Amino acid sequence: MCIMEPNWEELKQQFALLGIDIDKKREEWKSLTLSNDFVFSNVMQRTDLSKYFLENLLDKRIVKINATTMEKFFQSIQTGKYCRLDLFIKDDKGINYDIECQARDKEDYYIPLRQRYYHSSMDIASLNPGQTFVDLPRSFVIFICTFDFCRRGSVIYDFPYKLCSSVDDLKMDDGQRTIILYSKGEKNRSSLHPDISNFLDFFNGSAPVGDFTKAVAEEVYKVKSNKIAEGFYMQYSLAMQDAQILGEKIGEERGEKRGRDAREKELIFSMFKKNRTIDDILNFVDFEKNKILEYKKEYDQIITKL
Repeated sequence: MCIMEPNWEELKQQFALLGIDIDKKREEWKSLTLSNDFVFSNVMQRTDLSKYFLENLLDKRIVKINATTMEKFFQSIQTGKYCRLDLFIKDDKGINYDIECQARDKEDYYIPLRQRYYHSSMDIASLNPGQTFVDLPRSFVIFICTFDFCRRGSVIYDFPYKLCSSVDDLKMDDGQRTIILYSKGEKNRSSLHPDISNFLDFFNGSAPVGDFTKAVAEEVYKVKSNKIAEGFYMQYSLAMQDAQILGEKIGEERGEKRGRDAREKELIFSMFKKNRTIDDILNFVDFEKNKILEYKKEYDQIITKL
């Protein structure tokens, strides 16, 4: 299969439609580091690098990495909603790993709920027809952050168990483990393998130290020197921009709908205050009767509490 270099003129036109100068985006590409999720996933999908990283972070032996997939999507059959993982890894024992790269501290990156969602998505995707929950593999979700989400100054926050609040020292091992790495943290840094500590320093922008981090740095250089990878990044940026615009449009539509609903409710409530009957209101406004009845029920509840 021959992967062609992207059509730069076409990309330029697509960015221009969004009011973005593609030359500035290409300069942005040159300045990206390992802390960018696109670069990170492209680099760490190399199985020898991801295997070494996991073995030394988790202090466990991994015989073989069977699959590494960047931008892995899982889809819910019931809702059709997608879950996207930065870097999905499966080893020879069927254990699932998700490594997430987080360089921005935002409320919508709320990690506790995200890790729950990621674990659940991997669990559901792991079961084949005829299998039950006893067949669920262990799973790891690892966040590498440039900010301290837990606000305790530690370089690592490891959550291997659920604790019982009513019985001391009682733990429940459900096979899910979440680790949050704060790349700039100093507390507990001596507990890390030296190569993991060096890796986090490089993630922050420091020069690579040690064979492993130098190998990672070399892969970063290869990815950023690859015109096809650069083209994919431009297409990825366009997709993210489109998603943002769509999200803003949906938000505006939802806001407009909330505004309309509030005005409708205010109108109907004012008519109830004037002791108008349901039939009177139906003759005055073009609403479904069930909707008027719902407003009536809500209005009566409010009046009862006064």
